[in-house]
Amino acid sequence: MAFEIYKPGQGERVRGGLAVIAGALAAFGSYSLFQYLTGWSALGKNLTNAFGDDVPINWASLIGLMVLAVSAYLVFWLSNHEKVANFLIETEAELQKVTWSHRSEVITHSIVVIVTTIVLGVYIFALDQVLAKVFLDLVWG
Repeated sequence: MAFEIYKPGQGERVRGGLAVIAGALAAFGSYSLFQYLTGWSALGKNLTNAFGDDVPINWASLIGLMVLAVSAYLVFWLSNHEKVANFLIETEAELQKVTWSHRSEVITHSIVVIVTTIVLGVYIFALDQVLAKVFLDLVWG
């Protein structure tokens, strides 16, 4: 299989976003695996004179790099797989059709939601206090 991009120029933002997020996740996983394997005595020791004394290479780092390389290939394959790429291309096309609200509308609606939430919270708190007082007086009174 050649390293070709499926439908180049289409869905670049979402496919690039997928690649960045999946790549970061793969890098974090690879580094975590390296840290975990370094604690093992057999895998944490440096390989003797394989690359010279200046470069401390051990089995943990080699395994981590292999996992990172395989993950990078899988991310490339996933972002260029026909079904996944078509889904991402269609998703980006649909998002371009969306009309986004203006900043002033967003601020106004956010203020309405915050004020309504506060008023409703105060109302529920007051009702809870009144009902608790009534029921406590009935049960214990």
